[in-house]
Amino acid sequence: MLFRKDINGLRALAVIAVVLFHFNIAGADGGFSGVDMFFVISGYLMTSIIFGKLDKNNFSILEFYLARARRIIPALLFLCVALLIAGWFFLPPTEYKILGKQTLGASTFLSNFIFLKETGYFESASHEKWLLHTWSLSVEWQFYIIYPIAIVLIRAIFPTHFSRWFVLAGALLSFALSVSLPPSFSAFEFYMLPTRAWEMMAGGLIYFFAPKASPKFSLAWEWLGITIILGSILFLDASMGWPGVYTLVPVIGVALVMFAKREASIVTGNPLAQYLGKISYSLYLWHWPIVVVLHIYGVFDNVIFKLSGVVVSLLFAHLSHAFIESPWRLNANVSSRISKGMHRYQNHTMFMIGRYAVASFVVTLSGFAIFKYGGFASRVDNFVYVADAEQENRNPRVECFVSPSANPKSPMCVFGKKTATISSIVIGDSHANATVNAIADSLPENRGGVLFLGADGCSAMMNLSNEKFYTCGAYNKNILKFLSENLPGVPVIIVNHITDRSLRPTAKSQRVNYLDGVPNTNSGFAELFVKQYQLNLCDIAKKRPVYITQPIPEMDVFVPQAIARAKLLYKKEIDVSTTRDFYLEDNKFIRNMIITSAEHCSAKIMDPSEYLCGTGNCLGSINGRPLYYDDDHLSEYGNRLLIPMFKTIWEDSLTDLVYQGATARN
Repeated sequence: MLFRKDINGLRALAVIAVVLFHFNIAGADGGFSGVDMFFVISGYLMTSIIFGKLDKNNFSILEFYLARARRIIPALLFLCVALLIAGWFFLPPTEYKILGKQTLGASTFLSNFIFLKETGYFESASHEKWLLHTWSLSVEWQFYIIYPIAIVLIRAIFPTHFSRWFVLAGALLSFALSVSLPPSFSAFEFYMLPTRAWEMMAGGLIYFFAPKASPKFSLAWEWLGITIILGSILFLDASMGWPGVYTLVPVIGVALVMFAKREASIVTGNPLAQYLGKISYSLYLWHWPIVVVLHIYGVFDNVIFKLSGVVVSLLFAHLSHAFIESPWRLNANVSSRISKGMHRYQNHTMFMIGRYAVASFVVTLSGFAIFKYGGFASRVDNFVYVADAEQENRNPRVECFVSPSANPKSPMCVFGKKTATISSIVIGDSHANATVNAIADSLPENRGGVLFLGADGCSAMMNLSNEKFYTCGAYNKNILKFLSENLPGVPVIIVNHITDRSLRPTAKSQRVNYLDGVPNTNSGFAELFVKQYQLNLCDIAKKRPVYITQPIPEMDVFVPQAIARAKLLYKKEIDVSTTRDFYLEDNKFIRNMIITSAEHCSAKIMDPSEYLCGTGNCLGSINGRPLYYDDDHLSEYGNRLLIPMFKTIWEDSLTDLVYQGATARN
């Protein structure tokens, strides 16, 4: 296929959009749509290559795969190796283990499956995933594998001119799936090929169906497309649900620019656009690790560091293109011509594919070994090891914690030494899971076990839903029903992670929750929440004593990471804490809501700040050992500090009402 300057310039627009978005440059809230632009461009080029050669009867699937491997694999593997080497010296074991897992996914082009099961792409926790951006390369590679095989099979079975209609049908089906899946499938929509294929097929449809633009109107078409692309970058944002109907905006913009086919465009044809388009792949690869570095060092919000990061990304991209991408392409093309002359082209193709496969296997094996052996913890000193290891010191009974699903049910786990009878019931979210063992260990010898009914990301009692757990309300209704019909008189302990921010989100990145269908962005959400909270609390308190735990203090950093990184990066041994005054101010509304509700419903309050905060600071660690496994969940070491608080329950005269005959079977 002939080189097209307009398409190369479109690559520049796409990568600029992505870089501006990832570096959080003002005005580029929709810059993530640059990936969608890349998808359309890729689909157009692949379709033109496949059908152009099929029409000439010289298409080879192996040759097609080799060309794609030559384009993508060398620079990607070099990035992976560079990160693994740097990580050996600068990453704590847990983070290095995660990098190994991500390398395993990137080198096998399965990283979209890995990230599917983790934090959403737009959430803040994703800012420290070194190879997060490789999800799009995995989607493209999966498309490259399937698309030519499907086309060859279709052309072998049906008349040649039917092919384009199959591509159209496939695009429509993929688009319909993308816009029709429920919110619980948002991660699948974002990361997986079935809901992304239509964007690449859209590029194919441009190749098939776009007529030749009239020179008289080509400038107008181009500027309309450029305007739409700029509009998608400036005015779209992650809250709109992606991909979906709005994804048509950048797709249409790219289609119009390609339809115009203006080689002499001042936008896509200028020298700067051509240069950025040329290095766009390497720039895409390298800019994201630079973003991660800025986040790890805590300087991402510094304008000078941010701009410096953009410059360093451009420098690395230039070097990668000059010394990795270009030499591999040149050597491959020369070798290819020699092989053709010697009538060994097929053997050469297999040999080259084998080389790429071996190189990928070596990097994959390295990533697997790092993941398998826990990031090789022996390479760090004991201080780093102890701090880092606390990330994994969580409730070991993972089978007991309800996770989001279409119809979640509690496994009705009982904690404690004597599980034949039930002495208390714990409801709540992940904070309940992080403290249930402390509750069980606070039990007197003559008490039964603790029935755990918590669910991840689902505050107890409330009819809530969000994209991560849209059946939370239904789950809570079942728990409330169970409590109304079973174990009368047995105390209930409520441990929820409710924050003022969750009731009144102030940032676009914060999760939108719905209560009875009302979003927390609504000004009346907090009032509705308080009313429902009190109503359900009082219903529970009619038949049993109720104990409400005030919010667990939050740290402003992931505690194990902060301590381990301080030692690795700065050679400092630190402890983490936050002030008691900040904790009280940050949770003022929630603490008052709990106090008022407890008084209204005759419930008891337990305050963890009395055990974690003392008079000045709320502790996040003691002598370098974290009390939290992240920024707000107590580890199994940290929750030991709350055992004295939970012991006060059993000293309370109300517990004489405990229904001694309650059994685990009930």
